[in-house]
Amino acid sequence: MARPALLLEIGVVLCLAWLPHLVNAHFADPAADRAFFGGMVLLAVVSVQIAVPLLYIMHRSGEPWSKFGVVRPRPVDLVGGAVLLGALYVLDPVFWVFIGTFGTWDPPRTSFPDPSSVADFVILLPAILVAAFAEELAMRAYMIPRLRELGLNWVSALLISSAFFASYHLYQGAASTAYIFLLGLVYGAVFLLSPRLWPLTVAHTMQNVLINLGA
Repeated sequence: MARPALLLEIGVVLCLAWLPHLVNAHFADPAADRAFFGGMVLLAVVSVQIAVPLLYIMHRSGEPWSKFGVVRPRPVDLVGGAVLLGALYVLDPVFWVFIGTFGTWDPPRTSFPDPSSVADFVILLPAILVAAFAEELAMRAYMIPRLRELGLNWVSALLISSAFFASYHLYQGAASTAYIFLLGLVYGAVFLLSPRLWPLTVAHTMQNVLINLGA
């Protein structure tokens, strides 16, 4: 793909997959009362709004989805996701050393109230799964290969994609944003080593479910 067309495509994807999160993070009222079930439904709908056009853009590029790590899921992806999640918890003490330079450690938190009803717990996993898929599709599976195609080395692609990922979490404060940037580096490094979307989606989903359950 020619460089101008590639830059245009990246800009369109950022408008779809990054700008809404960034605007919401900075201008949404975190104190606003938001029912858990309704918030999860909205999260799932917005995530579908991101994922479907992005998959279509990938398809229209003439390149196979497999280039972006969208391949047939396998049982080993569940194992890979669980291993990745475990590795993240092992790395937490290392992250704390770095995060301390940005302020008091404040673990990543959700903007939703705690789930309380049966409906809340039923919607929790599918909504977060769709959201995690959309985020990993945009910030890792799409962004890293495209930045590499622009001529950036793998380090630059990893840093830039992680910065985009962290930037729409700024409402959580500097320390949490730094933590999420580090998460982006780990997820991105795993994608570079093994370009499969599903282990990242599994780990991301499990981590966010645990956060929403207060674990």
